Amino acid sequence: MKKKIIVALVGVVVIAAAAGGYFWWWKNIRLTPPKEWNTVTYTDAKDYIVTDTPNGKLVENKKEGLSFIVPSNWVRTNKDTEGDAMFLSPDAKIKEGNQMLEQGCKIVAMVARLKTNIIVLEQYLKENFSWSSNENTMYERIKIANYPTIRNSFDNSKLKVYFDNTHIITSKALYEVVLEASEQDKEKCKTIFETTLKTLTIK
Repeated sequence: MKKKIIVALVGVVVIAAAAGGYFWWWKNIRLTPPKEWNTVTYTDAKDYIVTDTPNGKLVENKKEGLSFIVPSNWVRTNKDTEGDAMFLSPDAKIKEGNQMLEQGCKIVAMVARLKTNIIVLEQYLKENFSWSSNENTMYERIKIANYPTIRNSFDNSKLKVYFDNTHIITSKALYEVVLEASEQDKEKCKTIFETTLKTLTIK
């Protein structure tokens, strides 16, 4: 009888340990399948705090450990109910029909609660964002804040807008900082964006 009880207890312990290990793997190691990416959540816009400093506007999301600096005269435009932090250059003008830039620069930061690796991410970008109107498309693997990063840049001839999408991969989330620039202001916006990325940290 004692032997049966011991065997049963051992069985329960093994099952519990296996379940606990699976849960730990699911939470900490498992990559988020791309088919689930359209359902992931983003950090709240209210988590981004903006502080004026001598070097520019310091943007911080202490909850996610993210910080970077945009120029002092840029303006934050999004609401706390949205899942990102959006900044416009002072000369920015938005098209009424599609909300794309008609003039100036835009930088948007967001943190997606998904886990991936650089191979899966690059394949996903190529499959989902290779629009026929995209020109001069580039995929560059680099490191930002010591994390593997893919920069996907392109000109969109239909919208007359340039995009530089910077995707930073960490073990807990995907950090994205995106430049949108009007066609005529592309070079100016790119210079500002490079300066911003040099200030970016993730702790």
